[in-house]
Amino acid sequence: MMTTFGGDFGEEERNWQAMKTFQTSVLIIARPCPLRDGLQALMIAMPQIEIVNKADDIRSAMQMSLEHQPTLVLLDADLAGGETWLTVRQVRGRWPQSRCVFLANDVQQQQAAETAGTDAALLKGFPAARLFAVLVSLLSRAQEEEKVNSGIATRRRRQVRVNAAPARSGLSSEIAPQGGVIGR
Repeated sequence: MMTTFGGDFGEEERNWQAMKTFQTSVLIIARPCPLRDGLQALMIAMPQIEIVNKADDIRSAMQMSLEHQPTLVLLDADLAGGETWLTVRQVRGRWPQSRCVFLANDVQQQQAAETAGTDAALLKGFPAARLFAVLVSLLSRAQEEEKVNSGIATRRRRQVRVNAAPARSGLSSEIAPQGGVIGR
């Protein structure tokens, strides 16, 4: 799903304020260059970003541990070559919950990235304010999803506790793998 970001900086400021307590990680997939250095500096400057990892190429990124699933992936088109759609699908397949921003060299790459399922595809040369607006919007959406998912997990834990209550018949019980109760 591609998102268009307008110029309502009032909304972005509200999102930024709400995200201050949201801690997240970012993966920048780009060759060592001024673009990557600038992206890293921007990410480090954002207080809610705890971890900034970098990968020099797609292969290195794909080898990173699933333990550290990034909330946000920034992917430079220079690494994708002519296989933009394939590269984006690899990233989305490895980290399906992550937000993906593709930094395109031309309109064709941008369209291919949009078709492949990036959350945002920006043409290089974009103003810093536009990138910041995109990042704030994507991270605030990720935060909202995390809140929803943690609420679902909390409800599931409560349900398991209720299901695990001892049976009144005097039999002991265990929690079944599916969350039901098994009497012995």
